[in-house]
Amino acid sequence: MLGTPAVLASSVPIDRHIHVVRGRNVMLDSALAALYSIAAQSLNLSLKSSRTRFPEDFMFQVTRDAATSLRLQLETSNHSRGGGRSLPYVFTAR
Repeated sequence: MLGTPAVLASSVPIDRHIHVVRGRNVMLDSALAALYSIAAQSLNLSLKSSRTRFPEDFMFQVTRDAATSLRLQLETSNHSRGGGRSLPYVFTAR
């Protein structure tokens, strides 16, 4: 059973975690993982191994420019300051 959602449920409304990338409403892998109280890396690995179960546009990896834009919007650090080492995945809302 999944634990109680960590950061998202207690402090920030979920709609604050929805962003627009490529004209689509999306949620970052880290925010979605927090909802399920798991690590973003675990979420991504699980979903990649089950990719055929989901629509083609269900998740995609953002470009470097989009990641920079999101980082500025979210005021998070870049990889040289301890942030994520790879480009994040985002999950679309249908």
